[in-house]
Amino acid sequence: MIDIFVLTGFLGSGKTTLLREVLSEGDRGTGLIVNEFGEIGVDHLLLNEVSPGTVVLPNGCLCCAVNQEFIASVRSMIAASRDPNSPTLRRIVIETTGLADPRPVISSLMALANEEDINFAGLVTVVDAINAFSQRTQQPEWLPQVIAANLLIISKSDLIDVAQLVELKKILYKLNPLAQVLDKNAGAVGMSMFEALPRGADAPVSERRFNLLQPASQVHEGVETLSITHDGTLSWMRLSMWLMLLLRRHGDKILRFKAVLWDEEDPEPFIVHAVQHLVYAPTHLKAWQGTSRRSTLVLIVRGIDIGEIHRSLRVFVGIS
Repeated sequence: MIDIFVLTGFLGSGKTTLLREVLSEGDRGTGLIVNEFGEIGVDHLLLNEVSPGTVVLPNGCLCCAVNQEFIASVRSMIAASRDPNSPTLRRIVIETTGLADPRPVISSLMALANEEDINFAGLVTVVDAINAFSQRTQQPEWLPQVIAANLLIISKSDLIDVAQLVELKKILYKLNPLAQVLDKNAGAVGMSMFEALPRGADAPVSERRFNLLQPASQVHEGVETLSITHDGTLSWMRLSMWLMLLLRRHGDKILRFKAVLWDEEDPEPFIVHAVQHLVYAPTHLKAWQGTSRRSTLVLIVRGIDIGEIHRSLRVFVGIS
């Protein structure tokens, strides 16, 4: 029987970083399905370095638009694993978008378990320690992700003080007292986290955790995306200045910025991530296999005119 885990967490919480670190341990028995919000996928490029068979479901949210494609991908991965020349598939990890309500995904997997030899083994939710307090009140998608979790993993705890971390843990326990809570920066997270989750008859069940019969919202109110491709190199200096000015003015409304960039003076592409007011250090793609120098940018915002942002990008950086 193949265990299936769902990995969720609000935009920029660190799901892809967690997966990359866990899969870099060299486990070949894990299949990976990544759902990205927007027309252009970026996160999977980081994951391909540690999981070459990654399946990408772009341009939709699992709880809204691409449910059938997601089920077909799971079936295809299971079928491929039956090939005697393929590595043994012990588990499948499905990474949702940061806007997904996990309940319809879980419901679909439980229905699929009646037809395939699979077991829904748990929901893992990554909680951004920096932004969790504001996301709890300002982002309606955050709450179902936390309440439905079997395992809550706190990321970026090294960027807040001890008192804030204690308060965050109290909030998480109050919202979901049945979930196990791990601090990623305490060194307690790795491939073994999948083995630690209770399953089968031992898994706690609670109506408070989630109600599979409750319909999920089909509209992420006020959310807009901007996806851009640019053939050729660009100036990271000018783009970084534009990004810093954007976040300074509209940081609370910038849910996520992510991009694969080719700088004029760099022989390797690199990935840049930003969440609200914070920009993370670029990550080089040293295992890049492509030949074209094409940059891609994805911006996800809530409550701001995406057209205005696009116009400023064209003027400041010179890309359309």
